[in-house]
Amino acid sequence: DRVPIGGGALAAPLVGKEDPETKSVVDARLSLWASGCAVAAATVVTLLLLLSYSLKTWHLERSIRGIDGMPVLDKPIGDSRTYHFSRLDNGLEVLNIHDPEAVTAAYSMAVEAGSWDDPRKIPGLAHFCEHMVFLGSEKFPEASGYDKFVNSHGGYLNAYTAEQATVYFTELSGGGFDEGLARFADFLQAPRFDEEYMAKEVNAINSEHAKNVQDPGWRVNAVMNSLANPLSPMSRFHTGDEETLQKSISVSNLQSSLRTWFNAHYCPSRMHLVTLSSETEAQQLEQAKLAFGNMSTGSLICQGDVETWASPEPWPESQLGRWVTVLGTQPQPSMLLHFPMPDLTKEFLSQPTSYLQYVLTYGGEDSHLTLLRDDLGLISGFSIGFQMSSAGGALIAEYSLSELGLQHPGLVIDVFFQYVSTLRSSSVDRDLYASLANVTKLEWDWSPHASPADTASGLAERMTRLPPESLLSGDSIIKVPDPALVADLLTLLTPDNMNALLVTPDAEERFGSSHVHTLAHYDVKFATTKLADQFPESYMLWSKWLSASGAEDSKQELSLRLQEVQPGKPLMIQIPEPPEPISNVPKSIDTQHMHADRPEIPGDFDTSLFGRRPEPLSLQEDQGNNSKANGKAASGTAVSFATNGTATSAASGKTPVANNMSTWYRAGWVTTSPKVKLNVALRPWRTQEQWEPPVEEGLRLQLYSALLGERMAPKLFDDAVVGGDYNLKFSGNGIHLGFTSFPTELAKLVDHTLAETMQGVNGTSLSQFQRVQHDMVEGLKSYSEMPVHYAIEDRGLLLTTGTHSKEESLPALEKLDLPAVLSASAELLKDPLELTALVVGNLEKSQGQEVLATTVAGLQNMSVKVGQGTGELMLVTPVVDPGRPLELRKQNPRADDPNDVAVVTLLDGVSTVESRVLYGILGQILSQLAYDELRTEKQLGYVVSAGELQISNIQAVSIVVQGTALDADSMEAAIEHVYFQSMPKLLANLTDEDFQSYKAALKHQLLEPPLNIGEEFSHWWSLVSMHGACLGLRNEMLTYLEKFVESKKQLVEAWSKLVLPASGARKKVAVKYFAKQVPPRASKEEADELFKQFGLQGQDLAVLARERNLSAVQRRADSAARAELARLGGYFPRTLHCEMSKESKEALPKAAKETLKKGDQKEDGDEPQLGDDQKEDEAAFAASVEALLDAAPPVAAEAPQRKKKALRSGGGGGSGGVEKVLAPATS
Repeated sequence: DRVPIGGGALAAPLVGKEDPETKSVVDARLSLWASGCAVAAATVVTLLLLLSYSLKTWHLERSIRGIDGMPVLDKPIGDSRTYHFSRLDNGLEVLNIHDPEAVTAAYSMAVEAGSWDDPRKIPGLAHFCEHMVFLGSEKFPEASGYDKFVNSHGGYLNAYTAEQATVYFTELSGGGFDEGLARFADFLQAPRFDEEYMAKEVNAINSEHAKNVQDPGWRVNAVMNSLANPLSPMSRFHTGDEETLQKSISVSNLQSSLRTWFNAHYCPSRMHLVTLSSETEAQQLEQAKLAFGNMSTGSLICQGDVETWASPEPWPESQLGRWVTVLGTQPQPSMLLHFPMPDLTKEFLSQPTSYLQYVLTYGGEDSHLTLLRDDLGLISGFSIGFQMSSAGGALIAEYSLSELGLQHPGLVIDVFFQYVSTLRSSSVDRDLYASLANVTKLEWDWSPHASPADTASGLAERMTRLPPESLLSGDSIIKVPDPALVADLLTLLTPDNMNALLVTPDAEERFGSSHVHTLAHYDVKFATTKLADQFPESYMLWSKWLSASGAEDSKQELSLRLQEVQPGKPLMIQIPEPPEPISNVPKSIDTQHMHADRPEIPGDFDTSLFGRRPEPLSLQEDQGNNSKANGKAASGTAVSFATNGTATSAASGKTPVANNMSTWYRAGWVTTSPKVKLNVALRPWRTQEQWEPPVEEGLRLQLYSALLGERMAPKLFDDAVVGGDYNLKFSGNGIHLGFTSFPTELAKLVDHTLAETMQGVNGTSLSQFQRVQHDMVEGLKSYSEMPVHYAIEDRGLLLTTGTHSKEESLPALEKLDLPAVLSASAELLKDPLELTALVVGNLEKSQGQEVLATTVAGLQNMSVKVGQGTGELMLVTPVVDPGRPLELRKQNPRADDPNDVAVVTLLDGVSTVESRVLYGILGQILSQLAYDELRTEKQLGYVVSAGELQISNIQAVSIVVQGTALDADSMEAAIEHVYFQSMPKLLANLTDEDFQSYKAALKHQLLEPPLNIGEEFSHWWSLVSMHGACLGLRNEMLTYLEKFVESKKQLVEAWSKLVLPASGARKKVAVKYFAKQVPPRASKEEADELFKQFGLQGQDLAVLARERNLSAVQRRADSAARAELARLGGYFPRTLHCEMSKESKEALPKAAKETLKKGDQKEDGDEPQLGDDQKEDEAAFAASVEALLDAAPPVAAEAPQRKKKALRSGGGGGSGGVEKVLAPATS
């Protein structure tokens, strides 16, 4: 009872009569004592927590050192890979991934240093470092040595520089893993930074930046970030260019600064390595130790803490509340709302942005999206994005504005803030949050594998910000919902915590008296004003609606505001409410039929890679309860796949499809997924006169598809939320439907989709039609891709049938009216169509029959007539044979773009097994050679790409260059030097070891299994839709590669035949874009002189001179130009050669012939040729068939990058992927 504080003198008053003065003193001392106890207790607790944390950290540090490490066990159910995390003694963190199915290996390194670490006076130094490390190291000094090594092992490499990390990655065949990792380690430890290559790489950086300047996304992002606090790195320029890396600094100082910067930021404690291969984790860890274990711990600066950028604050109040008008380069206007947020990197367990993303972008009926798009016609699209860094985060809402939206951008913001007001006032829906957690877990558990390189690079980057145990789950699933945090983030969506950017091509008319800024390095014009001054009345309403008392009136006040859209007319709209919890999340999934068989069939590589072939399904009435076709659906004679590459009728042994209906089924996947995929194609019959339909036909159906898709999307949104997906397209090539879903949801998704499709678009209003039509018009006017993209398109326009140019399509589109579009589908359906359907996945045969029967019945209810039409099916796109060299000379279609482009393609003729194999090897060699010569040595531009490709069934090689260093004519001369001089010399000097390496790389690519169900389904769909043609192509190619390709002599002969043909003129197609005015074609003397400047001579010049005289010179690429070329030269044969020639088979050893016969039901020498009834459905086939060399080309920011190479039968209408240009993700 007694509490002596200051001694016994104070004890007596406590038990005696209360004295007020004494009481105050005692109370004060008691308070002081209590405070002291609280401080002491808090100190003890803190010390205990620190001790606990230290012990935990010590234990973790100890547990993850060396080979023991710790397994990463928090992984998806469907992931067969195993993961092991370790930390080497020097501090390097390592994640080793064992994939028993992998035939390729990959490794990646993330370095915790990025563009925000640039010295203030040398912007772009981090990005420049990323380029330079590839160009030779202490042990491997050759500048292109690493590129060549990776290419010879069938791989690719790349890197990117982000704000706070730089990520390097490589994928290659497993045989190159050990040496590749050693080379990789050496350039990350001891790069040469050779002064000889510094100026060249500055040119590469400058070319890359020139590309970025033309990119709408880069430009807008640069303006948005420039508004930040000037003291924060967020506001600065980071890519680098000629000004920052050359003109303002000497080469020696740049080299010295680069070495200093590298030493300050590249050390083991800041590095995170990921490896992936079929070797065990322990074996991979040993290789990592050999490669990186002796790496120095680095400088004291590098061993220090990694810098964070929360201070200075990037978005203080003074930098917000702005309305920014930006001069856009594209016809489509847009508006961005930028809201700064705290850094949420450490909130990965609750994933608050997932909740915000869902409620803000919900696209169901009566949603925020449908109100703005469908009811008001103010926008055509909407998206939400998030940015996160140590400097803080941001939510960015982007609206694609319609013409009406451009007139009323304030109304769009009205709707946004009223919806945010509703979200805030109704509080965070815990049930919705929980259902989102269930959905993210379900999707994560069955997420498809990314490629080895993408897996390694993605995880390496995550290692810079996530704990080891959460590396796989941290970015994907909601583990601990945090409604309070979400509610806090919603309070940040306010007008005073926002900058709004209006991006429009008529910005200069809107600048008014505002001061116009020009953004340095990007030359973007923009003007700023206060948001409150731009929208004074609205600004007050927004603030009111977001207050506690204003939410109740917001709906009525918004309704009054929206009357501005149609003044004087009653506006019937539904103010959006937050979405309901997701109710159809499967609680359990039956996986009984998830795995496909892989029968062992000698010589049948397709089956070993892709599993058992699909089987035909009969949908006749005798299926009883398994058919929902109401007696209408029927499939006649069963059709089965033979091992020789064709589809065979059990009755006739030929290749027809019975009753013009072909329905197929296969249970399970060789990859892992409990989902089901279903594709249906309804294809028209065509005569040769219909190969070139009028431009209006395709545009009417395209508009119909767009209107139908927009009407259906809100109604089907909820069906597709849980692992579902659907697509529907009407085109001149027929009707195409695709579905992906869990088996329990598939029937519902199919039924709902077909029911909505049957409703059509008859309820479309004139205003809706005009908005969608306007969007399509603006899309045709837009040139947002790099120029090389359009140059390749133009080559396709000149060679492949059924396509039209933008210049042809624009006037035709503008003339279309609503009645013409409404009748488009009826005209397509008036004639009989051929039906092909395939269902694959986690369902048994009777379920497959049921869903196919339901689908067929639903289509017949839409008045689809399945039957024989007039003409044939286009299974192989006709390709024009120009009969002579072809040259297109044209101005770069992108206004103010400084780049010239040259695409020089050599056509060999109809592909054969032999040509596919030989050009497959030649393409690898050419790819690296062209990159080294045209990009690394001559620095011709940001884009340099080369390789083998297929244009429908035609074999070709191509080299592509885009840049500012030379004009297109000179680029062509540089390319011809590669064709005539460099490639023959390289082939002549090719060692047997190199030859065997390239041969092994092609074999490795042909034996790559599917990575996910998308690749697996595409493989079978391409064969089903082609009626089984070329099923045995892979087997034939591998047999020819192994048994017949014996030396480089065959490569030399094939190349000589292509470049120096007996006729004296190649089948050459040159597409040239000029940045400025198109110059007159050079005279013979001028052309000879130009070619001589690039090292061409003798026989080369003679061939080029003959070709110049024979060339057809075009000024435009469109259907009319193509028709004239076809009139003069005709078309290439549409034959598919899917077996080796008789000569090749006769040359095979006897043992090889016997192996070949085991899987061959046809006589030697017979070639599977498609009959007249087998034409191509270009849209469906091109979307599904796999390209033999589907490669992402080298780009100037990176070393050469080539994507996975897969098999292609050659029926598609587009070019192979070797020219597909991917812009790098750089700072």
